[in-house]
Formats: sequence, C-alpha cells, structure tokens
Amino acid sequence: MKPKKIALIGGAGFIGHNLAVSLKKRGHEPIIVDSLAVNNILSFTDSEIKNWKLYRSILNQRMDLLNENDIEINVEDARNYNAMCMLMGQYKPDIIIQLAAVSHANKSNKDPHTTFDHTLRTLENTLDIARSFGSHVIYFSSSMVYGHFDGKTVTEETLCNPLGIYGTLKYSGELIVKAYHRVFDIPY
Repeated sequence: MKPKKIALIGGAGFIGHNLAVSLKKRGHEPIIVDSLAVNNILSFTDSEIKNWKLYRSILNQRMDLLNENDIEINVEDARNYNAMCMLMGQYKPDIIIQLAAVSHANKSNKDPHTTFDHTLRTLENTLDIARSFGSHVIYFSSSMVYGHFDGKTVTEETLCNPLGIYGTLKYSGELIVKAYHRVFDIPY
C-alpha cells in the first residue's frame, strides 16, 4: 500500500499510540488528535490511581515514544467540530481512525451523558469530516457489543446483544458508520 495520511482521533491511548508508531514504521504519515482528557495525569483523582509513579512513567514513555518517532500530537477535543474541521482541512487525511471514547465500561455506566457525548459526538464529527474529504473511516468497536457470548470466540456474524451503556454505544457507533456508508458512500 502506498503511504497514506492517517489521522488517529483519540490516538494517545494504549492502542492509538502503538498503532501510530506501527503505521509510521510502515511509511505512513500518522497524526494524533487527542484532548488528553484521559491520557493525562491531571485528569485523575488520587483514589483512581493506585500507583502514581508507575502511571506517570507509562504516560511519559508513551509521549516520548511518539516524539521519538516524529508523530505529531494535536491536543484538541474531537467534539469541537469547528476545530476538527480546521485541523483536518490542513492535514487532509486519506484515512481517519476513530478511537475516541470513554474507554471504561464502569465509567460509562456511572456517567452516561459524558459517555454518549465522547462516543457519538466524536464519531459524528469524524464521519462528517470524512465525508468532506473522501476519507476512509476505521471505527474501533468492542467485544462488549456481543454481550455474554457463548464459547471462547465470536465472529462478525455472531448476534450482538450489547452490555450496558458502553457496549450499547459502541454498537450504535457501528450502525452509524454503516448508515453513513449507505447514505454518503463513505468507505469504512
């Protein structure tokens, strides 16, 4: 595959930063857009983090790895449509990878409003921007969309029976991506 410009929305997390480094090593041009609302030591209370020294070290190593690989990090809230349009208008991505979401099922159930906003608002913005630039969209979902599945594995043909707010919103996201494809022919 020829080198692509790839925007990772919510890309400063565990999956996103590893993916960005891997894409860079394969010759692509990744950028990260992340508000750092989660991947920032200032966003947690003392009761949420049991080992501050370890957590700080992990976050610092993550940012160092991105900097060492010359991967641009844009600190921006993906819910801000105008800011995202301006940023993506400058970058013009071939591919947008949507990772932004509340990544903890327990937090999602405790605060559905925030989870809804971070999951679906960021996805709506991503899809609308992809439509403007003809970008391919990759949406990261979750096994939580399957609920309590039988056996050890599932396939894409396994019936979805999402668990809680988190699983339901992830499943909703899958359906929204498919709807944008059908209505606007956005590749996903």
